[in-house]
Amino acid sequence: MQTSEQNQGTANFWITRCPECKTAFRITRNHLQAAGGAVRCGSCMHVFQANQYIVRGRLPADLRPSAKATASTKATATPKRIRRPDIADDSLDIDHPLSIEGRAEKKLTLKKRLLLLREKPFYKNEQVQLAAALALVIALVIQVIAYNFTSIALNPGLRPVAAGMCTLFGCELPLIKDLSRIKVKHIVVRQDQAYQNGLVVDAILSNEADFTQPYPELLMIITGKDQSVLGTRRLLPEQYLSGEAAGDTDMPPFNPIHLSLKILSPGADIQNISFDFPD
Repeated sequence: MQTSEQNQGTANFWITRCPECKTAFRITRNHLQAAGGAVRCGSCMHVFQANQYIVRGRLPADLRPSAKATASTKATATPKRIRRPDIADDSLDIDHPLSIEGRAEKKLTLKKRLLLLREKPFYKNEQVQLAAALALVIALVIQVIAYNFTSIALNPGLRPVAAGMCTLFGCELPLIKDLSRIKVKHIVVRQDQAYQNGLVVDAILSNEADFTQPYPELLMIITGKDQSVLGTRRLLPEQYLSGEAAGDTDMPPFNPIHLSLKILSPGADIQNISFDFPD
């Protein structure tokens, strides 16, 4: 008889399922005989009669629950996490679900718990709410600064802030431009010895501000004896800079630059040559 039961997969172990959390476990004869078939689930700590919830294998006759015990279990609700004083802990614990079915059930339980956590709205957490508000404020401030960066950088009071940002993010500060502090002085007009109708205009260009400025565009104005305008000429930095200053874009403070410009004479009525800045 015992050999027949072994052929049906009952000799070594059986699979029982916890009625509370549905986790499946492998149990042996020792588990069932230790406390009259009562075991404690290692997942939810629920105590139940393992021999009444066998889902794989067939118990031998000496381990099967009586018909009276089965009817009593079905008729009464099973309390959660029962601790029976007459059962030792070392004989109850089954905390090693070894079957594939048991692992699948446990994974399913974990997934359900994770889904429940995800369903809780995050905005109920005050710390998350505060962090989100701070992030929005910081993003707004950065956007405003980036949009008005040039204006901020050209403002003497806010320029240190812009300089700190460029140090942090690797940008380049735009140069401050104040044309009122740029002067063209000591203008001298002389005859060009190489050309009969040529003139040479010498002048000194100076940045009298205490900061570096970009070289400006210049407007040369030629006037006659009655102060009428005989002609004008617009000059870009690359057209009037020569020598060591050729190719420069930044004009350092208090460093006079000599200009030497050759033009054709507009006629004998020429009276004066001056410089201004085009609009």
